[in-house]
Amino acid sequence: LEVEVLVESQGNSEQAKAYAINRATGDVLLFLCADNVLRDHHFIKKMLWWERYSGIDGAFPAYYDYVPGDRPLSRYYALIGGNDPLSWWLGKNDRWPWQSVRQKRWVQTFTDRIPAIGDNGVFLRRALMSKVDPDTHFCIDAIEDIRKRLGSLTFAIRYDTAVWHKSGDSVWTYLKNRYRYTKELYWRDYGKRRWKMVETPKDWVRAVLFGVCSVLVFPGVFVSIAGYRRIRDWSWFLHPLLCLGLSTLYAWLLVRFGIARLFAHWIAPLRTHDW
Repeated sequence: LEVEVLVESQGNSEQAKAYAINRATGDVLLFLCADNVLRDHHFIKKMLWWERYSGIDGAFPAYYDYVPGDRPLSRYYALIGGNDPLSWWLGKNDRWPWQSVRQKRWVQTFTDRIPAIGDNGVFLRRALMSKVDPDTHFCIDAIEDIRKRLGSLTFAIRYDTAVWHKSGDSVWTYLKNRYRYTKELYWRDYGKRRWKMVETPKDWVRAVLFGVCSVLVFPGVFVSIAGYRRIRDWSWFLHPLLCLGLSTLYAWLLVRFGIARLFAHWIAPLRTHDW
């Protein structure tokens, strides 16, 4: 097994990935971020079992690695399978909740949409990824472009290895980062995005229900209790707090950008009309 390791620091995180993709020469790409740790020394070998099968396009581990001594937020992310409770609520997380499935490996084909697959231990055949523009590249969008072009994407998934995603800071820092991330990628550059967390009418209905349940608090507490009964970790009880904080944050962004944009769309024709 020959491994080419590319460490790229040009531009922001997404631009760096684009530069690395364009420089890569191997048959399979593996995306890892600066906050990823591979505790399993056989991770790559385990994950590459699919490479010799022509009908499989890529692979990713079923979970994020759960490390008992890690920070509470990182443990919470591993427990729910992602770093956004709304994504979990919509069924679009890039990982499954910790130890929720027991298969050693399986193959899944995504036809209508992909989950929030982007990096953090994702494998993809390099032949599927053409030259990318660092100024417009975003991993989830690039993979969604491939799915749309091919009609579907098939991934191999393993549960017996994982990537440790060390992304948990304080709750306040997390909310500030989500605000910046959402403002830039889901409002400022909304027209450039091809993968969207909330897109269909069904998504919008479920997002509204998420907001209602977050404000009521007790549905989130029930999730925490159910999770704690399965895996005894107090970080489960961050769930209602994060749901409420994110619902408030997303609602404010909707008012600030969404309604303002809609208002401008209505007012602009009136300003140019010759009365």
